[in-house]
Amino acid sequence: MDIVTSNYLNENTRIYFDDSHKWYYWHGLQADEVIAFVQADSQEEDRAGVPHTAFYDARNTNEAQLRESIEARVFVYFD
Repeated sequence: MDIVTSNYLNENTRIYFDDSHKWYYWHGLQADEVIAFVQADSQEEDRAGVPHTAFYDARNTNEAQLRESIEARVFVYFD
């Protein structure tokens, strides 16, 4: 799927529903906790990344801290 704006161009993967998909929800994630996804690994071929999503949770109150999503691209090299 292409993402095109007036000053930005990117490609993304579109995921379609499939009954065989498994989705996980981390209940009670605290502000000082992080979930990190490994999107690529030079030691593994054909790694497709990690599809992830967000949804509205009606159980949250107005006082609850909203979750934040931050994308950081980090390269780690090992000798």
